[in-house]
Amino acid sequence: MLNIRKANLQDVAQLSVLFNDYRIFYQQASDLTLAETYLAARMQAQESIIFVAESAGLLMGFSQLYPTFCSVACAPYFVLYDLFVAKSARRQGAAEALLKASAEFAREQGADRLELATAIDNTQAQELYEKCGWELDQTFFHYALPLKT
Repeated sequence: MLNIRKANLQDVAQLSVLFNDYRIFYQQASDLTLAETYLAARMQAQESIIFVAESAGLLMGFSQLYPTFCSVACAPYFVLYDLFVAKSARRQGAAEALLKASAEFAREQGADRLELATAIDNTQAQELYEKCGWELDQTFFHYALPLKT
């Protein structure tokens, strides 16, 4: 049975394995210590909200939300920056359940919206997002300014 819940500090050891795999998916070097340190710091400082999908006590996936604000709408919103499900648990509804839990949480917090970005070639994820009601931004280009060399 799949259970979606907010993560807590007791989850960090198991969650960091998934987070490390997520980073590897995005061509980052494996670094379990970095993953654990990063997640613990975000949770301790209450800088992000993490939902986990678990079954039989094992974490299968997670979503991570960062709170921010929109000056134009004069309203808070969340960036769903991370969504990941372990390869062994894919196509079982965990990603969709995490998206729904994230959206419900954001609504409860009075957020204006959720935003996310994904790789242009990640068509499987794009199909899921659109199935869940997410809309592709047709109005704005999004830019980034790299600050580290």
